[in-house]
Amino acid sequence: MNYNFKCDYYRMTGEKYSFSIKSLINILFKHNLKLMFLIRLAAHKNSLFSKILRCYIYLFKRKYGIDMHPNTQIGEGLALGHAYNITINPEAVIGKNVNLTKGVTIGREPRGRRIGSPTIGNSVYIGVNATVVGNIKVGNNVLIAPNSFVNIDIPDDSIVLGNPCKIISNEYATKNYVFFLV
Repeated sequence: MNYNFKCDYYRMTGEKYSFSIKSLINILFKHNLKLMFLIRLAAHKNSLFSKILRCYIYLFKRKYGIDMHPNTQIGEGLALGHAYNITINPEAVIGKNVNLTKGVTIGREPRGRRIGSPTIGNSVYIGVNATVVGNIKVGNNVLIAPNSFVNIDIPDDSIVLGNPCKIISNEYATKNYVFFLV
């Protein structure tokens, strides 16, 4: 089993992955675990099997609105909470122990001085319906509040609020939000 998926499983369930009936049932019936399993599996293969997995991932996109490409650079321990309508640009880079919630968009800026996709640091929580766009860097230990629009660089240990975003320095920004760290 892929190490990154084991970390994802632990972050989403709080239990270590083991090759057991319980783990298999969790993967089969929890769509966020199933999606991460398929993405991690499809990312490392370039075969007919991988193409079949990518078709299945496309069905997830249609059913749950989750647009996440297998080639996206995703660190270990990605947690999808209420995984519906999540969009991640394939060029984005996501660090370790990141939490994404319903309606999150991590997108590419097509023009202007921030052309490109974001780089998300480690131990980042992105709240419901938050949008992160452009060639920006989001530091480590950052909490992006629900409904925030982020298009500027965010330093480490920060809380981000609103549109336009307001940055508040906080050493414990993600203390009760990012849990089961790997």
